[in-house]
Amino acid sequence: MTGITNEMVAGMPSIMDVKDAVLSFIGSDIIVGHNTSFDMRFLNAGLNQELSNQYMDTMQFARKLYPDLKHHRLSDMTEYLGLSNNEHRSIADCISTKELYDAEKALMAEKGLKIEDLWSYGGGHSHRIDISSIVPVEEANADGFFDGRHVVFTGKLEKMIRKDAMQLVVNLGGVLDNTVNKKTNYLILGNNDYNAILHGEKSSKHKKAEQLKLEGQDIEIIDEFTFYDILKDEGAL
Repeated sequence: MTGITNEMVAGMPSIMDVKDAVLSFIGSDIIVGHNTSFDMRFLNAGLNQELSNQYMDTMQFARKLYPDLKHHRLSDMTEYLGLSNNEHRSIADCISTKELYDAEKALMAEKGLKIEDLWSYGGGHSHRIDISSIVPVEEANADGFFDGRHVVFTGKLEKMIRKDAMQLVVNLGGVLDNTVNKKTNYLILGNNDYNAILHGEKSSKHKKAEQLKLEGQDIEIIDEFTFYDILKDEGAL
């Protein structure tokens, strides 16, 4: 995908060799990236620790500010806005992302938009769904991604009604729960909670999941679009 070969990285330091330097560089700064939640999971896994930095995702903002575009990959955005070429290399990607960040800020200023205007809840959360009434439409997929795994949703989904999303999880063998507990394996985070996250106002479910993960529980927090990617891989979308 990147065109980076084994030969190109031969003799380079391992992740653990540069861990202290990377953490020193990041410090407590806000991390800006494109599809940042994806990158954060790799950083956490590679560094073998959970980063507590807040982060800003230019892809999330691109989807809100340019809704008519079919795709919002960094390469799509740089081409559409005439920014520096995205070459799938570290420095080039950093420059492209910074230019996209500046373009998004400029567009919001031009339109007089605040972050709250992009992530508005409208009528608020719907009433609690009776998860016991959601059963597989056919025999549950015993090999599905969520087979036998406990799944909880939090926040308002941007692209799908929550009950429909829950139905797909159950069809793939998942077990639905209303609250995060020691059985929970996946917390699916609606993208419309992004504004709250940016201001450090995480939902109680989100905070509980993070605490359980720190305590060593096998639990993962999945953002909405990663959830859709999983469903596509499973043939559910």
